[in-house]
Amino acid sequence: NDTPEIHIGYDETPSEYVLFVKDNGMGIDLKYQYQIFRPFKRLHSADQIEGTGLGLTICQKAIEKHGGRIWFERNDDQPGCIFKISFPRKATIQ
Repeated sequence: NDTPEIHIGYDETPSEYVLFVKDNGMGIDLKYQYQIFRPFKRLHSADQIEGTGLGLTICQKAIEKHGGRIWFERNDDQPGCIFKISFPRKATIQ
């Protein structure tokens, strides 16, 4: 019943750039941290939540092609989760 909220941000360290997307959705249990990036591996049935089970797989492939990585973290103080994407500072993104 909450209004959906998405926050997008950026941080950098001496070795990488880190983008994050934070939402107030239902969240994802950490036990699924690897499964959600596998093709067609859905956590819910198609009649519960729309999608094909390919979105995060495609994101991961594109990010890794440019030397980056993607993962998620629980947002323990609020509902939802935080997806993080990092690229080495020397990466060239075209």
